[in-house]
Amino acid sequence: NSQLQQRVIHARIVDIVIALSSLDLPPYVILEIVDKFEYWSLVNRKFKIDTIIAVDKSCKRVRSLRK
Repeated sequence: NSQLQQRVIHARIVDIVIALSSLDLPPYVILEIVDKFEYWSLVNRKFKIDTIIAVDKSCKRVRSLRK
């Protein structure tokens, strides 16, 4: 059950980071936004920040290749 919950939250975090990527926000600002959602503050902080950093790096790489 918790593994399913983690997958769902991972997918949501990916969506949020992609949606906010054009704002070029630092990862910890995105983490604060994510933590405002109903029960997400209960999810492991390291899991969330690792996901945010990985997706953020990926978005930046894609944007740099488009230039």
